[in-house]
Amino acid sequence: MPGLLPLLAALVLTGLTETVPGRFSQPALAVVVVAGFALWTLLCLLGARAVARHGSFRALLLWDSTMTVAAVVAQAALCYGWGWSQRIPGMVPAVLPFVGLLLVHWWTMTAAVRAITHTPWTPLARVLHQVRFSILPPALMIIAIGDLADLTLRQIGVASPLWLEVLGVLGLGGGLLLFGPWLLVKLWGARPMPDSPLARRLAETCARAGVSVHALLRWPVPGGHMHNAVVFGLVPRFRYVLLTDDLLRDLDADEVVAVLGHELGHVRHGHLHLILLFALTVSGVGLGMWVSGDVGRLLELPGLRDLDGVAAQGVLMMAGLVLAWRVLFGVVSRACERQADLAGAEVGGNEAMQRALKSVARLSGQPEDAPSWRHHSIARRVAFLALAQRNVALADLHHRLVASMRFSLLVLLAVLALTTAWSYYATTHRDPVASLTAMARSDPALGKALAAADDDRDSGPLADWYGRAAYPARELLVNLHLDLCKAVATPATDAPADGDIDRAIYRFRHRLAAFVNVSSGNPGLDANLDNTLAYGLVAGAVQPTADDLALARSILPRLEAWQAKHPDHAVADTIACLHYVFADDLKARDGWTWALAELAKDRELDVALKARTQRLYGARLQAAQGAIATAGRTRAPLPLEWTPPPVAETAPTVGAAAPPPSASPLVPTP
Repeated sequence: MPGLLPLLAALVLTGLTETVPGRFSQPALAVVVVAGFALWTLLCLLGARAVARHGSFRALLLWDSTMTVAAVVAQAALCYGWGWSQRIPGMVPAVLPFVGLLLVHWWTMTAAVRAITHTPWTPLARVLHQVRFSILPPALMIIAIGDLADLTLRQIGVASPLWLEVLGVLGLGGGLLLFGPWLLVKLWGARPMPDSPLARRLAETCARAGVSVHALLRWPVPGGHMHNAVVFGLVPRFRYVLLTDDLLRDLDADEVVAVLGHELGHVRHGHLHLILLFALTVSGVGLGMWVSGDVGRLLELPGLRDLDGVAAQGVLMMAGLVLAWRVLFGVVSRACERQADLAGAEVGGNEAMQRALKSVARLSGQPEDAPSWRHHSIARRVAFLALAQRNVALADLHHRLVASMRFSLLVLLAVLALTTAWSYYATTHRDPVASLTAMARSDPALGKALAAADDDRDSGPLADWYGRAAYPARELLVNLHLDLCKAVATPATDAPADGDIDRAIYRFRHRLAAFVNVSSGNPGLDANLDNTLAYGLVAGAVQPTADDLALARSILPRLEAWQAKHPDHAVADTIACLHYVFADDLKARDGWTWALAELAKDRELDVALKARTQRLYGARLQAAQGAIATAGRTRAPLPLEWTPPPVAETAPTVGAAAPPPSASPLVPTP
């Protein structure tokens, strides 16, 4: 599917920027979108007309590639510069501007395609073909199903722990691999091949090649011409071979058999499994780099360190996509195509395979030397077949080359699985107190900054250190402090008492406050920090200070933006608590009403914890309703999860260089 990589790039950028706030109002954003589409249409018309006058197939390919990349850049600018994805719920509607730009490009480019390739495409037919072939398959399989899965999880109240997400990805991927071919057959309008001498010969070719297929299908292309064939399906029950009507009509029988042999070669040599293995390896590399912190270290490279976290991650991800799928996958794909050409020559004859390649180039209106990053040019493929015909050992050498690729990917994937599992285990089982103490001792500036936050209630030195730190150190420091609040609140053998974590958060508020204005490089972690700190500020003390409330108020808009994209009853509770202490009782009531409804759907919480949380939300809802009933004249204190202690609380010092002993039973001495 040629549209997979651009759509994947647009999808990654759209998801990455979903927490970036908008710079304009909704009406102003609408004006930006409409004006942008008008300028894009004008550019497409002028460019396509210039390409048609030039009359070069290479110019046509260059224009198509340039405008596809430009559409990805425009989507990124819309999301990053104007907050489009932050305001639009769901990935499908958020990525629609990118799809719309491509539709305009394909429509206006049709005249140039007709003039250069001499194929009878109409604008509508070409757009519909591109939508069915380049947009809908990956959209249905990646975006729509992802949104549907997310909506389902929200409805049933699943909290999406890591193990469930992994199982969900594996289950979704397995289902797509099994049933995706059947969906594509329906989507592309493929039909059974009528009985004929050619159809029987093709069926005999499948049997002779030892490849089981569910069906050989003819592939109509309304409104245009396309000489192509494709095979998909990992298992025979859902394996199909599609040959376009134009290819069946315009190539002779020997050439059609050779083309079928080429497609069967992809199955015989396990190319579909090799592509799946490559995708798993690429995903494993990305996950391993993220868990180990290598992604953060890359973000400190010159040119990236001066960008904010979202922009730096976007540039890095696009570079990774290009390297993995445009460069490395291109090498694998071209090797597979050559091996499939050898299989086609073996089944239908070397000369027939060469003639078929030349016929496809001629009938498609493209020069034989036209470049192709996934297949090699037709001229190079024909030359390779001719060389293999003279030198039999060349075919064996190429088969060993592809086999070595498969073996190397298997070894790499196994190593990645082991190292990633170990990194994840080490991360989830670390001691935050010991880790922070070690960091402080190895970096005196960090130790002094932690001590200033604890002893002087001064977040400034720690904020300065955090702003200068590399992304891996930022993410590590935030995670350690979130873990620290739990560790300090949890006795050695027992679970924390109700409200202990809230008080621990409040005790460490001056440390956590240092992290709120600089991204850790992980939007989800930043949102977790915002939610944790904001809740601790208002629920971790009986009387928050004016500075505490000012900080909580500054966090509130970010929390509301995150909640709009990622609804969660715990975040809704925090937002409602903030509204209540700021005397916005109507919003507080609505927030706790929604939180109670969502909590009832949550099937992941422990039964006892769920019951306590329902009582707490209910008590807070009653407090808001009481304030509303008296128009704010009578306002009960915010119901807390803990009983205020008789003595004033002081913030302990944990992780700072040369920390003094603490008398608090909640704070272990490093």
